[in-house]
Amino acid sequence: MSAVQVLGSLLIFIAALKYTILKFGLVERISTLLLIASGAVWLIGDIPAINVAITLIAHFIAAIPTFAAVIKNPKSEKTMFWGYFAIASILALIVADKANFTQYMFPLYFAILNLSIFSLSIRHKKVKTTIRL
Repeated sequence: MSAVQVLGSLLIFIAALKYTILKFGLVERISTLLLIASGAVWLIGDIPAINVAITLIAHFIAAIPTFAAVIKNPKSEKTMFWGYFAIASILALIVADKANFTQYMFPLYFAILNLSIFSLSIRHKKVKTTIRL
């Protein structure tokens, strides 16, 4: 699952270079600091759980704008896209080694994240109706 996540993130990064305005905002600064921290942990010691935790924190921070958009407008995200990823994450969670938290927390995080965005995207906005007499 980690390799698929890296490949997916790389493809999104390449597409972002082509289709977005490059800006180095708060999310990018925080992600850079977390990248440096993760690199330091990797160089100093062999503590995979900390590196995975740092990665998931950075991913969650990057997901905050997606959550804000889907809360504001449920139709802003593709429901089936998130539904498929939720199913894949749940399957990965089912087969994960529950005795090893480092291997378990990655699919657990993505199952929760993908299910959350999927659930938020299937909501229907209540439409205000005005009855005129």
